[in-house]
Amino acid sequence: LKDQQLTIAHKKLAMHRIGTGAASRAASHGEAPTAAAAANSIAAADGTGGPGARVDAAVDHNWIQAKRELNEDLRHYASLGEVGAMQHALLRGADIDDVDDEGNTALLVAARKNQIESVAELLLSGADLTVQNRFNMTAMTLAVRSGFVRVVELLRQRSCPLHLPNGYSALFEASRLGHADVVNLLLQDPDVLIDEVNLIQETPLVVAVRSGHEDVARTLIQHSADIEHRAMHDVTPLMVASEVGGTTIVELLLNKNAKVNAQDD
Repeated sequence: LKDQQLTIAHKKLAMHRIGTGAASRAASHGEAPTAAAAANSIAAADGTGGPGARVDAAVDHNWIQAKRELNEDLRHYASLGEVGAMQHALLRGADIDDVDDEGNTALLVAARKNQIESVAELLLSGADLTVQNRFNMTAMTLAVRSGFVRVVELLRQRSCPLHLPNGYSALFEASRLGHADVVNLLLQDPDVLIDEVNLIQETPLVVAVRSGHEDVARTLIQHSADIEHRAMHDVTPLMVASEVGGTTIVELLLNKNAKVNAQDD
């Protein structure tokens, strides 16, 4: 079954590339690509023969062997979750950490697409967890921002750094964006600091309250986040909730005995 899936995946990519190649060759000679020309090229890849099949097969064999295109294949298969085809590309010499024009490796592409099996296979094959694309995003950044819990879990199991290139932690990003499941997962790690602060002394709880993410606020409070923490200007989570109109969060904080009239100690 795996061999059959691999063959289908390769054939799809080959047909796409060869069809494009036939059009390019015709255009370079000032000719309009014909259905017959495309059929001949596809026939060559399919092994069924046809007029000009030998010439097309020889030409197309060159690009299959090209390192650059082999790396493109790996990223393409990673984005589709075609694990068997990925393994085959790696065995043929694809560079697991090669990047596209935006600086994305196969791992980043798989993480962005939530392709769990691709991510798992790439991690087992030694993909670099720390690569940043040209937008300063790592695989962890992409997974956290999209709320892809299983991908975050796989990366965390491989000791992927939980502090992101933008200076914030994965917990801060997940809290800011309202991904309660990711927050709950991250808080299972004893090294995660639930009350870490940003430049204006806000904790993940303050950030979640300010953004109106009730589920995240509840999760943080259940994990003993400091409900009396004071950010810049002595602002507490309860004050922020009152300012933004978070009635449910206000009730939640009051039920936890948050101070209504917080004053300097």
